[in-house]
Amino acid sequence: MFKRRCMENTEKKNRIKCVLFDLGGVLVRIHPERFFKKIKFDPHGLKEKMSRFEVDSSMGLKAPEEVLASWMQAYKINLPLAECVSVFKEEYIGKKIRQVFKLITQLQRSGLMIGLLSNTNALHFEYAFSRIKEFGSFQKLYLSFKLHLMKPDPKIFQHVTRDLGFDPDEILFIDDTTANIEAALTAGWQAIKVTTNDPEVRAIRKKINI
Repeated sequence: MFKRRCMENTEKKNRIKCVLFDLGGVLVRIHPERFFKKIKFDPHGLKEKMSRFEVDSSMGLKAPEEVLASWMQAYKINLPLAECVSVFKEEYIGKKIRQVFKLITQLQRSGLMIGLLSNTNALHFEYAFSRIKEFGSFQKLYLSFKLHLMKPDPKIFQHVTRDLGFDPDEILFIDDTTANIEAALTAGWQAIKVTTNDPEVRAIRKKINI
């Protein structure tokens, strides 16, 4: 029985044709606390209310600047909008996580398709994309604000599976959120949950057998 399970796990590893990564906390470090500190705002106890504003921009329903302006008005943030937008990009989005990009280079050399599947807004993505040249080599970019779908909605996983044209278990997804990982597994994908801002690439290597 044990030998059979080992063989099944090996077969699954060998089936992987595409590896999709989340953006914030997996490929780039995120620092929301720096953003709030910079604008002198205490978000304690307001996460649920603030998430409604985030959804509008991440779903592409409203421009991030419009969402920020509404949020600033609702919480009486006394800053020029342009300054808040700048801080929202430069303080929230941190540096790329080098060990992950080093692994991605190896995965690409082995012939695997590499892509991005992220709940993000136009401001954050464009800022990250402009600073990290490696994104230009990604074959697929699945962005919530363009698809008007967000993880963990099953529809986004169905859309991606259809677009890729692979069997579900040929797709490996790397994310730092439990709900997203569970949704990926439910969709039939392979998935690995990593620690926010400190993903352990060893687990990914082991899964792919590289």
